[in-house]
Amino acid sequence: MNTKNPNMKYAIISTKGVHEYDIQVIKTEESTTYSMCYSQSEIWSEPGMHLQTITDGGNDMHLNVKIKKTMDYGTFAELSILFDFVKNHDTILMDEYQIYKLIK
Repeated sequence: MNTKNPNMKYAIISTKGVHEYDIQVIKTEESTTYSMCYSQSEIWSEPGMHLQTITDGGNDMHLNVKIKKTMDYGTFAELSILFDFVKNHDTILMDEYQIYKLIK
């Protein structure tokens, strides 16, 4: 992370090369906030719409929207993208894991 400018915006590009989402990172002394929204691309019916925010307060993670017991595939994909981004952006957050083989 660029510590001289801790408040940065990242474009999330699909494997098809489409700019689909933006994630804004805002770092303060107390917390780091990751806000995800639709990109301004015309693929969305509501370009720029806010989807989810995760705030890392140092001891826990806080989601601004409650996760329901069931969700559609789009919501699942968006949360997966945001969780992966946070995991990859904050390299001291957690250990790396690999799946080696299926246990019968």
